[in-house]
Amino acid sequence: MNTEMIYTRRGFVKMAAGTVAAAALVAAGAESIDFSKAFAVTSLDGLDKSKTYTITANLYVPAELNAVIHMDAYLTNLTTPTLFGARPTTPVADNAVLSFDADKKPVITINQLNNTFGLYYIDPASSNGGATVTQQGEYLWNKGGHVNRIQPIGFTINDVSLENYEFGAKEYADFSLARGDKEWKVTLIIDWDSIK
Repeated sequence: MNTEMIYTRRGFVKMAAGTVAAAALVAAGAESIDFSKAFAVTSLDGLDKSKTYTITANLYVPAELNAVIHMDAYLTNLTTPTLFGARPTTPVADNAVLSFDADKKPVITINQLNNTFGLYYIDPASSNGGATVTQQGEYLWNKGGHVNRIQPIGFTINDVSLENYEFGAKEYADFSLARGDKEWKVTLIIDWDSIK
């Protein structure tokens, strides 16, 4: 039986680096190996932490939580939904800024969010503890009784071994088929291989 294993570039680099690290520990006589640390290699290694970079980062409501359109709804997709099919249901690329704080932790800033499904509240920390919200801009909006919505938004990443970070959130849907306040969890997904 032929089994083909497919690795992302990031996954392959992590696996290879982790294997080398584990072999070195064994050769040095280590009795136990923390493989979660051995495989914790990311695309951030070797970056100049004094500079800023472009990165792909999407914030979305997963389809299983979206009672309006039952599809992934991307707050980072700026498409205005219509009754005839346009929906913000696809991720976007090269839309965020990667910088580093004083402690050299990565900070992901998303400068533009969807104007129809307005994010007006987000929990300060992700449920897995891997990210915290460290910037919430106040964008004048005046929809559904909400003077402002959040834009831009910035996240400090505490655990770069993760790709997904889930937050409790509230949005206002300014859309005729589902107008009103929604309390849906949103997921931040970061493509660490997209850094430019």
